[in-house]
Amino acid sequence: MEFGIRRVGGIMSGELITELASTGALALVNAVATDAWQTARAGFTRLLGRGEAERERLVATRIDEAATQLEQVGADDQERVREALLLVWRTRFADLLEERPDAIGELQALVERLRAALADAPSPSVAAVGTGSVFSANTGGLNITNTGTVGNITLHGEPRRHDA
Repeated sequence: MEFGIRRVGGIMSGELITELASTGALALVNAVATDAWQTARAGFTRLLGRGEAERERLVATRIDEAATQLEQVGADDQERVREALLLVWRTRFADLLEERPDAIGELQALVERLRAALADAPSPSVAAVGTGSVFSANTGGLNITNTGTVGNITLHGEPRRHDA
């Protein structure tokens, strides 16, 4: 997606900031539990950390906490947590763009790299046979409830590895 830079009185429009911030938040949240995760984590840490080691450490911690929240939540709460995280990260990106309009290009480039990586990634699929019940199956995660004795669970695709 190409973004046109619109300025009102020399200031970037609120609409553009919201659009870019939303796109960045979506790219970050969508990258959780995918092969693109390390690219997303490193890129957003660098972007939001602004070259300051302590700030980068804090950003990396926040990004990891967001990923953990998404990975550990049950299927019933997944969409609620996802929406909450999108709001938090959209706000962080909007703040960044208001403070540093020069970050537009970097955010756009990172989003495009992640889109390409996500488009090329295999989509895991799950089949469960036996007495277990599949509660949720999504990219990088499988939660089973009422398991009893479970047999023949097949996972296709590679879940994300936690080597930060």
